Amino acid sequence: MSSDFTYPPITEAQMLLGTSDKMILAVEGHTDKRYFNGIIDTSKTSIIHSNGRSIVCQLVNQLEPQYSGRVFGVCDNDFLNIGVGTHTGNEIFHTDYHDLEMDALFTGNFSAQLNMMLSPEKLQGKSWNSDTVIEKVFKMIMPIAYFRLINEKEGLNLEFKNYNLKKGKHFNGNFNLNIAEFIKTIIERTGGGELLQKVDEIKSKIETEMEANHNKFIISNGHDFVYVLREILKEIGVRSSSKIHSEEGLTDIILGTYTKQDFLNSKLGAVFTSKSIT
Repeated sequence: MSSDFTYPPITEAQMLLGTSDKMILAVEGHTDKRYFNGIIDTSKTSIIHSNGRSIVCQLVNQLEPQYSGRVFGVCDNDFLNIGVGTHTGNEIFHTDYHDLEMDALFTGNFSAQLNMMLSPEKLQGKSWNSDTVIEKVFKMIMPIAYFRLINEKEGLNLEFKNYNLKKGKHFNGNFNLNIAEFIKTIIERTGGGELLQKVDEIKSKIETEMEANHNKFIISNGHDFVYVLREILKEIGVRSSSKIHSEEGLTDIILGTYTKQDFLNSKLGAVFTSKSIT
């Protein structure tokens, strides 16, 4: 057997449940697992990353009836707060806002951490501060968030993972998103087809959806936030003593501001406490 072989999440969970008295916490990905490793008592609970919400739901729905009180799942809320989504079930819980990164950005003080990365001289030249940068990021990702919402509501099955934004094509010097070009890029990387003839229609739907003015922490997600933040940092620069972190590194910094006590004060944290997961 190859040394890098890993069991499917459900198989791994079944093996752990059958050979120990530990609880199982299924989470969507590696970042969630890293974060919750610092929150829970890992001597009592094993964390399994499940490569997405569908596997989390499948794992919990399949195993919880047999191992009642020992199997739990945590999914990103995604759009459940506005009534869109079906990733629910007994003992499946959700982040308070869109995902863990948005929970952290809502509660923690990322602005102070960001301020330590940024170049004071370049910020002064633009009359910006760290809060301005965060506002620019949210402004740029909001149309993307509503595009994701339409994708979810209408089942377009478009792939957003690892997209690339190019200055001059997708955004300008003021970091305003060209949503039509972004729509085209996402459609093209998912195969194109007849949806390319509906770019204006999709753009109009996005503009209509945006009139609802949902809470930015509910509608937007951490992946977009981190990606766009990194693009902005590449444009405006950082301190000479600092560096532009990878997306994973920026995510870790954001989640690092979300302390265990912050988490325990959240709705999801209250669930963990009631289930003795912590």
